[in-house]
Amino acid sequence: DTVQRHLADRQANIGRQHAFCRAFGQLTQQVVVAQLTGGIAAQHIFLQQRLDKMSEKALIEEFRGIEAMQDRQALGHDRAQV
Repeated sequence: DTVQRHLADRQANIGRQHAFCRAFGQLTQQVVVAQLTGGIAAQHIFLQQRLDKMSEKALIEEFRGIEAMQDRQALGHDRAQV
């Protein structure tokens, strides 16, 4: 009778430990997923900022090229009037 009670107590204790380990494992898994999600979001934001800067730089260079071309055309037009 004492052996059966001892085995039942051990089985109940193992069940509680297993439930705790399962809950802790799920919490750990959720933390890792949250960290990965945060890291991916940060990388996405960084990449978007880099792409925005590259687009802005390309647009500025295009405008400079247009201005230079307009300046050359204006100078050529002024020479033709002289």
